Amino acid sequence: MEESESQKKAPLAVELSLKKELDEGIVIKLIESLLERKDYHRLKDLEKDVIDHLKVEMYVLKSEELSLVKDMVIKHGETGRFSIDDLITKKLGGGRKAAILVTLLIVLGGAVVTEIVIPALGEKLMNEAPTAVITAPENNLVISTGQAVLLSAEASDKEDGSIQGSKMVWTSDRDGELGAGGSISVSSLSPGAHTITLTVADSKGAASSESIVITIEDRELLHELALTDTVNVAGEETNAYIRVWNPFLDASAPDKGWLELENPYYRIRVNLDHSYYLLYDKALKKDLLLYNDKVDNKMDMLTGSDIGFADLDANNQVSSSTTALHDVDGIRKYTILYEDKNTGFILVGTEGWDFQVVDPNKGYDMEAEVMFGLFADKPYFVDATEINNLQAQGLARVNDKKNPNEVIKSWVLQGGYDSASIKGGDIDHLNRQVYEPYYEVQSLGGERKPWHAGSAEISKMFPDHVLLGDRLGGAVVFSLPQGVFRWDEGQDVYGGQVAAEFIIVVEQPEKAVAFTTEPVNRDSFLYDSKDYANIPGYAESFGDICRRYSLSCVGTINPKEYDVKRFAYVITLTSDWYEGSSNQVKAGVWRDADSALEDFKSYETLIYNQLSATKPLGG
Repeated sequence: MEESESQKKAPLAVELSLKKELDEGIVIKLIESLLERKDYHRLKDLEKDVIDHLKVEMYVLKSEELSLVKDMVIKHGETGRFSIDDLITKKLGGGRKAAILVTLLIVLGGAVVTEIVIPALGEKLMNEAPTAVITAPENNLVISTGQAVLLSAEASDKEDGSIQGSKMVWTSDRDGELGAGGSISVSSLSPGAHTITLTVADSKGAASSESIVITIEDRELLHELALTDTVNVAGEETNAYIRVWNPFLDASAPDKGWLELENPYYRIRVNLDHSYYLLYDKALKKDLLLYNDKVDNKMDMLTGSDIGFADLDANNQVSSSTTALHDVDGIRKYTILYEDKNTGFILVGTEGWDFQVVDPNKGYDMEAEVMFGLFADKPYFVDATEINNLQAQGLARVNDKKNPNEVIKSWVLQGGYDSASIKGGDIDHLNRQVYEPYYEVQSLGGERKPWHAGSAEISKMFPDHVLLGDRLGGAVVFSLPQGVFRWDEGQDVYGGQVAAEFIIVVEQPEKAVAFTTEPVNRDSFLYDSKDYANIPGYAESFGDICRRYSLSCVGTINPKEYDVKRFAYVITLTSDWYEGSSNQVKAGVWRDADSALEDFKSYETLIYNQLSATKPLGG
């Protein structure tokens, strides 16, 4: 399209500096303005117009300025029709190489094909490929079978800028595609040497790649239970099994290593050095629980699933702690306690979750054990915990400073799991009105959200299931069974059972959601009452509870007067869970969670008796 006379006389719609110095920004603005007013067939014509306008504006154009103009025209000039010499100029940056190639085309072809009306082809030919750099791990890394490795990279493109997400694809020459994104965790690499390749593509299809080598060493299987049944995981049929692997060492567990438990749906890794565990979802190929010890202040680190203690009286020099941070001697014993080959169930016990500090005024005289109940063909597992007060049991000398007011069990989930819903409870009770909104899917904000409030008596009326989910991805359901793991009528008033549960949104050092269980004493139903007082309807509901059970609302009794606390959860993994049209959890997910509790009941007495029979190692 040629310029009309009126266009030629129209003032140029660009603000040019009156200064004599020329910079990239001035040239780019001029190019954009010219392209708005005219369709250019050749980059040379655009370059000529840019120079003419700059001369009119009294810029002194020496070789350096002319070179800048040429570079900017090559980078930012767009034409609706491309000539061969334009394409060569774009690709080679102009100069002698371009001139030689144009001349060669003239000789070989007899004439230069001056116009090609294929803009898309022209853009593709002129597009520069992106760059990719693998930042982790290092080349020639050697790890054990099943050990997780974080693949990280950076990618950028001259035209698109930073490249992320699905445009970054990781593959193995042995196992095929591994995933996409700037950072992915992989733990399923087969034994042998793998060439791991990252391929990066820009918006116009240009691609580049970089590779490293990772070698996977096979490791010993400690125990396996296999069923003849198959299960479907992420659309693929696989045999049902439970495997327990001999521990492997890495930088996070250099002394005792990681004990690994797995079935087709998930993998649990227990850190034997520092007493916490991590959970990996095989269907979604992602870690669900976070652990981040790479922060300056260790009290702010995220600690996977561990046990915490707190001194609310401020007597102890360590006001709060976790086994992940302060259990310096780690888990001292692990055992396969029970196996049911017919149904495909294994119970694994771990002992010695505690706080070890030499200073007599620091730390806590507490010790815990955690048992894992795994099902070979189900997407859920049991986490059963017993917490022992060593002073009350005569295994440590009396020292009030080392007897914590509060004991909690926490699961720290990925930040994407920022939605929640509940199911269950006493539908006829007034308290349901308080929690009715939570039966829909709620977005989690920065506030601390209570779900179960208070004592064993009150907890009988509260929901069985708490779901934490990513509406675009998976979800985890924490199911608290009725019965002795929610309250124990056989223990006296100081027998700690059942929990106040909280969901706490964490922003630093990275976004996460903490689901926390606090086993409380049977009558301590006003514990942490300040967290509930602002909930609409709470006072009326609580008064009704007190009247129904003839309870006097006297506040918290001494939370230190107990010898043992036991509780258990059944944790279910699910992927397709959210019903967007109704803002509800799909009914099938709640059925799976109910099924998980039913399966747990088959082994509830066994697990409780095993916890009761196991004596503390002694701090």
